[in-house]
Amino acid sequence: MVEQGEIVTLILGIGCAILIIIRKNQLRRIPFSSILFVSYFCLFLGFVMTVLETFFLHNLFNFLEHLGYTLSAILLASWCWNIAFNDKGAL
Repeated sequence: MVEQGEIVTLILGIGCAILIIIRKNQLRRIPFSSILFVSYFCLFLGFVMTVLETFFLHNLFNFLEHLGYTLSAILLASWCWNIAFNDKGAL
């Protein structure tokens, strides 16, 4: 059975994804924004895999869920590193 928290997280994730798509041109002004977009996409995939693992292929989707979360964290850390130590250019 799908837990309510997982469904709420997925719904909020869908809402954030919609806002990202709508405001994509404005968000591109953030330095190294492509890394942030990919990081959120990996996080979002983790949300989706969390719900899918309930229905079928539990072990596979559980692995993919945690892989998505891990990749998202690594990419976010990479973005932070780039912001802190690389040339940001004009804001």
